[in-house]
Amino acid sequence: MKIEAFSKADEEGVLRLYKEFNEDRIASGVGDAQYKYIEGEMPWSRTLTDEDCFTLVLKEKNIVLGFITVRIPQFNPFHKVGKLAEVDLIVVERKLRRKGIGSFLFNTAQANLKTLSVTHILLNVKVGNLPALNFWHRMGFKKVSDTEYNRSDGMKEKTVYMVKKV
Repeated sequence: MKIEAFSKADEEGVLRLYKEFNEDRIASGVGDAQYKYIEGEMPWSRTLTDEDCFTLVLKEKNIVLGFITVRIPQFNPFHKVGKLAEVDLIVVERKLRRKGIGSFLFNTAQANLKTLSVTHILLNVKVGNLPALNFWHRMGFKKVSDTEYNRSDGMKEKTVYMVKKV
């Protein structure tokens, strides 16, 4: 297995994992992720490589088995903490979860962030997503707050915000 930067050749594999991720969200009762690029309403792959983010993919024999997308926003509302990055999404193929792939992806992304002088990493997790909350605790993240908001489809969603110093 190898990790490399997302390329156009990875679009189909990443889209397959996005759809799997969305199916898992719906099955868990959290609801549809509402990613417009799944339905083709926008060029979704552009969001994986825009100027504020990078995506790493883990592949074996050119098959995408997992990926992580990290955003480094130009505007940092937490300017006192230094340079901030945010994990947008990490997805590992269902049958390969709990085998260290997510940790490998995150640790590689974190090493990249260190070279970019990032001081803190932020992320959010849906309150009911216990496997993700446990994973991020193991990666050294601490809960800083939680919030509830109304989504565009009328559902209420509770989110936990977590942070880690790099």
